[in-house]
Amino acid sequence: MPEFVPISKTRKRYTFGRARDVVNMPDMIEVQRDSYHWFYQDNVPPEERVSQGLQELLEEVFPIESYDGNFALEFVSYSIDKPKITEEEARQKDMTWARPIKATIRLTNTQTQVRKEAKEIFLGDFPVMTDRGTFIINGTERVVINQLARSAGIYFTHSGETCSAKLIPDRGAWLDFAMPESEKEVITANIDNRKRLPITLLLKALGANNNDEILDLLDVGTVFRHFDNDLKGCMSAEDVYDDDEELNEATLIVAKGNIITDEILAKLYDADPSEDAGIEVYDMNNDLARTLDRERTKSPDEAIQEIFKRLRPNELARIENARDYFKSLLQDPRRYTLGRVGRYKLNRRLNMNVSEDERLITLDDVIAIMKEMFAMREEDKISDDIDHLGNRRVRSIGELLQNQVRIGLLRMERIVRERMTTIPNLDEVTGRELINVRPIAACLREFFGSGQLSQFMDQTNPLAEVTHRRRLSALGPGGLSRERAGFEARDVHYTHYGRVCPIETPEGPNIGLVSSLTTYASLNSHGFLVTPRRKVKNGKLTDETVLLSADDEDKSYVAMANTPLEDDGITIAGETCPTRHADECLKKWWIIWTFLRVK
Repeated sequence: MPEFVPISKTRKRYTFGRARDVVNMPDMIEVQRDSYHWFYQDNVPPEERVSQGLQELLEEVFPIESYDGNFALEFVSYSIDKPKITEEEARQKDMTWARPIKATIRLTNTQTQVRKEAKEIFLGDFPVMTDRGTFIINGTERVVINQLARSAGIYFTHSGETCSAKLIPDRGAWLDFAMPESEKEVITANIDNRKRLPITLLLKALGANNNDEILDLLDVGTVFRHFDNDLKGCMSAEDVYDDDEELNEATLIVAKGNIITDEILAKLYDADPSEDAGIEVYDMNNDLARTLDRERTKSPDEAIQEIFKRLRPNELARIENARDYFKSLLQDPRRYTLGRVGRYKLNRRLNMNVSEDERLITLDDVIAIMKEMFAMREEDKISDDIDHLGNRRVRSIGELLQNQVRIGLLRMERIVRERMTTIPNLDEVTGRELINVRPIAACLREFFGSGQLSQFMDQTNPLAEVTHRRRLSALGPGGLSRERAGFEARDVHYTHYGRVCPIETPEGPNIGLVSSLTTYASLNSHGFLVTPRRKVKNGKLTDETVLLSADDEDKSYVAMANTPLEDDGITIAGETCPTRHADECLKKWWIIWTFLRVK
């Protein structure tokens, strides 16, 4: 029977066909619009706003304290006013359609706890998004396209006998971990690509008190081994003495925690040559034993000082300087953060359950990374695929704007601190006299006016406009460059299907770097691309659809959307059919299918 079928939130179409769409056509510019509202939270009362977007930025920068610590500028809330002109006026007068944003700031004397009355301060005119997901900048319509960039998180590489890991934060120093390539080297950690350090130094600096605590954290037990060549390179778990009956005294052969060498092994055998003779050793990898043996610091403070000496060899290694330096590297939330997405990826990859509010790297994180590196080498696991869409995420207008506004706010913070130093009597000063908002305005102008991801909207026809707003680019700040992008980054990946169009990409130097979202693709809360899949139960199609990310889809078997069905329209015809599991195309029995692609 012909009937009206919804094709959008407000429109229906009279259709005569027998087939019906399982999933309604999505809002094509929902990604842009949702990201914009995520940044401003303009429909949320100030007291109910959560820490995201502009609210998170202002909470991150404020309070701004003077260098002597006597005064502080505190942030209370921000308000968003209506635009002073209409969209049409902005077009006709070649102006930017923007609305003023004001922040309520108060100056506090931290010594006397006297707080001045909070006053509103103008932060700047922020461009307004139109109903079409565009911006009017200097009278012309512009689009901020989405960026497809590598996600923060941990990535493992396994090649032969070597294994390495790279921890990429949302902001701050990168950490590289590497297993030794020869028997003379140790397991290393490299902070921000400066100098390789024994990984045990980093573990102690993050809170491990000594080698025994590191062994406990790594769940290293002991094992009894006989005196043979397999004992060489192991770490002794007990003190072993050679009893001299003539002199009536015991000579120490090997102390607990020492590596057993050829010389020590010969002494042990001479002391007790029986077949059952042996020694308790730690049941662990020889590379870890060698690392623990060569790195001799005995406390967290010693480890922090040693890191400071190696990374800053020309400076005096006082413990206060070393602590401040290490804190600025990895323990200052303003300089280093994994971000919400980084913590999510770390939890998912390492099977951890740490709160997403914990944005700094912890001792447990590094321990879990070490365990995974050992497991990858022993179990011969494959390396992580950086081009997998489970490892690449979309940064939309809200996140891109947040990164740009952060630059302006940090410049403003520096100016405020300088003014706090130069003004003689801060008790008589208001917050408005200390704050200069020009850096914020300059950053906004640069981002919307000349940024690489802000482009004149393609107005050839309505379809071209929609396509432009759903464009994905791997270029731009924090992304790839045309010169450095190789074939792998440009090629079609099996995770693109249902998420990124494998066909629509420009020819020339941008091929593969600029692409488009597919019709049904959308973003989850962490910015990863998801696509609908129709569930199959007991060989029958259901009306249940699930939005699957690329990571989740790798665990499922997915059949084609045009899989033959029986006359009832829901029962799978035949016994086998081509399916896809991760990057393998298989012929499987329908009983194990879990999902069917949506047309």
